[in-house]
Parts: sequence; structure tokens; C-alpha cells
Amino acid sequence: MSTTTTAAPAMTAVEQTLLASLPGLIGMAFAGKLAPVNVTVQTGLVTAGTDAAAEVDELHSKLDTLEASNPLITASIAAFHQIASVLGLALPSEDAVFAGVKAAAGDVLNGLKAPAAA
Repeated sequence: MSTTTTAAPAMTAVEQTLLASLPGLIGMAFAGKLAPVNVTVQTGLVTAGTDAAAEVDELHSKLDTLEASNPLITASIAAFHQIASVLGLALPSEDAVFAGVKAAAGDVLNGLKAPAAA
């Protein structure tokens, strides 16, 4: 079974002109119309970043409360750390894990923000 590919036909001068003029036409028609939307989105991303950090802190607090009130959880965590140590595994502290989660959430949200105007 042979496959043959055919080249796409070349664009005509009219098509080239039309495509070249589209950005200018769209710019004239919609200039500045999306600026309020952009401000709203950027504000939402800043708020989400603050909320995400607060939510991670709240989760950390709730897990600490659960761990403190349940001896089985405390003993299980201690046993897991002991087994990991015997196996030669280095585990991060709980605080380091939560700091990493907050940093990761912040990085994702910062990646979505528009760069600051120069």
C-alpha cells in the first residue's frame, strides 16, 4: 500500500492580502475591548494565588489536628519514617512538603499571569 501526498495549493494573491490585513482589521474593530476582561482575569489570578496559599495552610492545620487527636495516625507515620530510614530513604519533613505544595501552586498561577508592562 503506497501513500501519496499532494502538496497544498499555493495561496493566491487575494488570499495572502486578506490574511495579511486581518490583524489590522480586527485591531481596528476591537481595539481596547478586551482590556477590562484582562484586568479581571489578572486580578482573579492574584486572588487565586492568595486563596491557594491560605487553603494549603488550612489543610496543613487540619491534618496536624487530626494527627494530634489520633494516636494510630501518629504511630503509623512514625513507623513509616522508621521503615523508610532503614531502607535508606530520606523523607522531607511535613513542613517542607506543604511549603513545596504552596510554591508549586504559586508557580502555576504566576505562569498564567501576563508579564508586567515594561
